[in-house]
Amino acid sequence: MEITSLIVLCIAVSLLALSLRQQRPEYAMLLSLACGLFVLFFLVGKMGDIFSQLQDLLTGLSGQSELTEIVLKALGICIVAELGSQCCRDAGETAIATKVELAAKAALVLMSIPIFQTLLEVAGELLHL
Repeated sequence: MEITSLIVLCIAVSLLALSLRQQRPEYAMLLSLACGLFVLFFLVGKMGDIFSQLQDLLTGLSGQSELTEIVLKALGICIVAELGSQCCRDAGETAIATKVELAAKAALVLMSIPIFQTLLEVAGELLHL
């Protein structure tokens, strides 16, 4: 039920911001950002449970703590980058939003290099058997 209430609130704020945008665009943007922050704080409370369950799942992979750390960091980067790019888009800065997404993709590629190295090592060992 919480998610339904949150969605209804977001729709109401969107309609209010749409009507405000014609008269006072700066207030519409502030209202939109305030709603975004409210949703973010709501989700932060839920993310703790998700991260702990994901960590329990990944630590069960026979001591793959490095993999767990990489996956959790990647998930965090994705969430923060999406939030940042959407805020930039809401403010009308599409070019900056695209740069935020590009930076996040580069960070994810950089973080995934140890995983690719491990995969190549395992593949090499399998080919030599």
